[in-house]
Amino acid sequence: MDVILDIEPEESSEEKKEVDANMIERYAILLYGLIHQRYLLTRNGLRVMAQRYSNEHFGVCPRVYCYQCPVIPCGRYDEVGKESIRLYCPSCLDLYSPPTSILQAIDGAHFGTTFPHLLFEQYPDLLPNIKPRIYQPRIFGFRVSERSKAGPQMQWLRIRSEEQHDEPSH
Repeated sequence: MDVILDIEPEESSEEKKEVDANMIERYAILLYGLIHQRYLLTRNGLRVMAQRYSNEHFGVCPRVYCYQCPVIPCGRYDEVGKESIRLYCPSCLDLYSPPTSILQAIDGAHFGTTFPHLLFEQYPDLLPNIKPRIYQPRIFGFRVSERSKAGPQMQWLRIRSEEQHDEPSH
């Protein structure tokens, strides 16, 4: 283990053993996370995660118009230590912070940026058949202008082309 961690063996005291144990644990978590990221991209890893997605293991989208669509974990970065995981909703194509502290403690790099998109490429039948709806704020029945401070912000992010909705399901 010392060779992998590039630690030179020395005569160790009790304090030195504790420091080494903490360092080994930190690197073991890092190594496990990187292996996990690679495993998820394998055929077996994708199959296991497709089952978990179908069972709503990671929860559902908090957006009302997604109608309880299951979410899947992903990372915004492939580099370790930048950010914890996010939950990706294939219905609204948005990322959400996980609701539990257990999920918030997991590094996003352990899932990577590729995983959710590769999962839905391999299992297109998992994609929701929900036609996305965009909430339109109204005051006394009149739509609020996008130019208003109270109006919809960055609504264009949720707009998809009609071609995406008309594609036949596999």
